[in-house]
Amino acid sequence: MKSFFILLIGVIIGTVAGLLTRPSFFLVGQLDWMNVLSKGYFVGAIEGFFTQGMIDESFFHVLKFQGAGIGVGLFLLMIMAFMGGKSKNKSSKKK
Repeated sequence: MKSFFILLIGVIIGTVAGLLTRPSFFLVGQLDWMNVLSKGYFVGAIEGFFTQGMIDESFFHVLKFQGAGIGVGLFLLMIMAFMGGKSKNKSSKKK
């Protein structure tokens, strides 16, 4: 259960970092975060036709950061498993 929460925290931090660093576009600026996360579900037909490429680019930018957050979480889990395995071996040798 602890590993799930570490991965969840990594995904949340990655999502926030991706949303804060999403690209801005000429004459539009940064797109609304709800449109980025929903991949343009709430955009109207005419606006969606002209901005779908920008929405996709922002969405995949956030998705890359989420993947990086999962990677960092897995790395932390590997470090914790490595450190936990060493401490158990030392305590069993002393007995």
